[in-house]
Amino acid sequence: MGRTRGEDEFAPRTIDLDLILYDDLVTDMADLTLPDPEIASRPFLAMPLSELAPDLVIPGSAIRVSDVARWLPQSSIVPLTAYTEQLRRDIAHEHPEG
Repeated sequence: MGRTRGEDEFAPRTIDLDLILYDDLVTDMADLTLPDPEIASRPFLAMPLSELAPDLVIPGSAIRVSDVARWLPQSSIVPLTAYTEQLRRDIAHEHPEG
């Protein structure tokens, strides 16, 4: 998308897409590690994921994402319950088989 990296790794960019996990894929390559190894230490990753899929087991582990979210500090995270429910309805509508 035309971004040129400079000294500041947090500089503004057109798009910033973080891939946290992909199905049950577990991989550790130079430019991609899945699932993101920092899920268990970053509330802004674990908590929204837990809202969407509380029973999800993090691939490559026996740990449910809802357990991880419960262990992390929650002081600055505000659940968007209504939005999460809308996403669930949208997903169910697009994938009625489950």
